[in-house]
Amino acid sequence: YQRRVHGVCQAVAYVQQHKLLSPVELVKLLAKNRDLKFNVVKDYLCDALQAMMRTIEEDRVQITLHRESCSRVDADLAEMQTSAMLFQLNKCSQCHAPLELPAIHFFCKHSYHHRCLGETEECPICASELRRVFSRKQDLEGSMTDHARFLAQLQASEDRVGVVANYFGRCIFNAPHGGPMSSDLEEGSDSD
Repeated sequence: YQRRVHGVCQAVAYVQQHKLLSPVELVKLLAKNRDLKFNVVKDYLCDALQAMMRTIEEDRVQITLHRESCSRVDADLAEMQTSAMLFQLNKCSQCHAPLELPAIHFFCKHSYHHRCLGETEECPICASELRRVFSRKQDLEGSMTDHARFLAQLQASEDRVGVVANYFGRCIFNAPHGGPMSSDLEEGSDSD
């Protein structure tokens, strides 16, 4: 019996090291042998639960940061929609000379001489960051319909639950409002 337990402990360590099975799958597999005691997987399960708790805590911190950022953006947007903007810059954000008319002011609160700005219609200081944000948004929206990429990532990943959680976190599985999936979900919720 001791040799068998030692062999199982080695197998559990190998599974843990190479992340071959989830803790639930491993416990289900080992539960088929009624002679094994819980002590065989106790350390493995404790380590797995601690790792999950660390991941959950990291995710909570990220969620909090994103919520705060969204709240600030919502507040800024509401202020832009309901309040007058006061532009107090008296120097051009590009050449730093005193502003003269015609001057162009952006909601990001940068101001330019018309001649310094040229033909561009976006703030040169903020443009690269805005392009990065819009590009990321387009990537996320594009990945909403990229089921093949999702399945490939799911099959290639050692952490399949993490892949699904990542897609949920990025709202990839959300159906467009008014689409066929959203009406199916609404009907299903009424019948519960």
